[in-house]
Amino acid sequence: MEIKTINRIYDDNGVECCEGDTVLIQTQTMDDIAQASIDQIMTNMAVFIIDDRALGYIPLKVRKQDVKYITLYARKPSDKDKEKNKSSRY
Repeated sequence: MEIKTINRIYDDNGVECCEGDTVLIQTQTMDDIAQASIDQIMTNMAVFIIDDRALGYIPLKVRKQDVKYITLYARKPSDKDKEKNKSSRY
């Protein structure tokens, strides 16, 4: 027997976001909205990777109560999409 706990993130519009998706996020400590990719989803927090021009890639651990705004920006391409794009090139 195997038991799995599936942790999920839903944006402000109710759209499910998965690991690897790109989101627009603003937390209590951020002045402005930033673009970030979801690196890891845990039970009570998530890790986002923010690409900052000055500082590079910054991992940011965020709890649910710290999020002011989040919305899905772009989906991570699935394996089916990758295969479809490979075959359509030639």
